[in-house]
Amino acid sequence: MPDPFAWKIRPTDEADLDLVLGLLDAARWRHQHLDWASARDFVDSGRCLLATERGLPLACLACPSDPPGVAWIRLFAVASGYRAREVWRIMWPRAADAARQEGTHLVAALSLNRWLPPILTDSGFRETNAVLFLEWSGAHLPDVATAPGRIRRLEESDIPGVLAVDQRAFAPLWRHSEEAILLALAQASLATVVDWDGKLVAYQISTSSPFGSHLARLAVDPAYQHRGIGRALAVSVLDHFKRQGVERVTVNTQQDNLPSQSLYRHLGFRETGQVFPVYQADLPPA
Repeated sequence: MPDPFAWKIRPTDEADLDLVLGLLDAARWRHQHLDWASARDFVDSGRCLLATERGLPLACLACPSDPPGVAWIRLFAVASGYRAREVWRIMWPRAADAARQEGTHLVAALSLNRWLPPILTDSGFRETNAVLFLEWSGAHLPDVATAPGRIRRLEESDIPGVLAVDQRAFAPLWRHSEEAILLALAQASLATVVDWDGKLVAYQISTSSPFGSHLARLAVDPAYQHRGIGRALAVSVLDHFKRQGVERVTVNTQQDNLPSQSLYRHLGFRETGQVFPVYQADLPPA
């Protein structure tokens, strides 16, 4: 193991983008969170730690607070010749201190690789949930004779209402900030809302790629749940993609969100077998 006393660990700036992108491409150990943000979003803002040795990048770690109070491990990459566990032990305390300064009290990680969980548990993380993926392959859609509310395109002026629904519909760990919602909209192929007597009560954001489409986010205001709104919104999404000739639509949801799973299975979604554990750690004030 190279001498950590020869390392330089510091927050990134815009000039470091190529270094970080090169590290991510060549890293032996790489974790990148599943969301809409790119490495540039963390590097340019200085919300990523970069470790170098003699000017060469050896690791990066980003866990910015988003939404406020909650941070996910967004990036962790380690170059060949270095041990991921040893690098984490050196970089994580600094990243945790930076998160505390942002007011973070809870840190989470979505485990996409088998090598990551032992590293997390060594640092006090515990497995609390999982994210599972389901797939729809053109199954027959149920009729929605009278759609509750009016489904229409999501407009920029709807962002405050969308954010309010998101905050009410999800626990803090799963909420999105306004910044995250705007990033999602920039990559969306279909984004719609449900108006109920002039009030925005639900929304969805979906993306598309050559491999199919993905229902990335669907939320219904708790005060308007159990009225068929989520079902009608999901059916409208699937019908839209089916008419476009899309043969595969995916969605992910939490393992403990049984109502969500029930809805998607009723619409013909089936589990893909992809299940990614979620790890959490409390971050008490210094």
